[in-house]
Amino acid sequence: LVPILTGEGQGDRHHDTIRCEYYDVVNRHFPDEEAHQSCWATMFRDERYKLVVYHEEDFGELYDLQDDPDEFNNLWDDSAHAGVKMRLLKQNFDNTVVSGDPGPARMGRY
Repeated sequence: LVPILTGEGQGDRHHDTIRCEYYDVVNRHFPDEEAHQSCWATMFRDERYKLVVYHEEDFGELYDLQDDPDEFNNLWDDSAHAGVKMRLLKQNFDNTVVSGDPGPARMGRY
């Protein structure tokens, strides 16, 4: 962010992708509060697509923000977008892994 804050970088573009984590804030059973189940989710988007993964659930959301900027048409189950969904799922997973604590430094070759 330093280049943006110092005026040396473009303020309208910082990363090619964005990833957010949601911990127990998604209630897919709303407004039936008694049926609430704890749910973790991650949102991952690039310039065109937005993917929401509800972990340990059998559903998700995928939107083409170019054709559907208001996110009315969920493409999660659309076979024509299976490749896009897989690419975003992999990028989301890769970003999850590299953002975690790597633990102590390796002490040997193995």
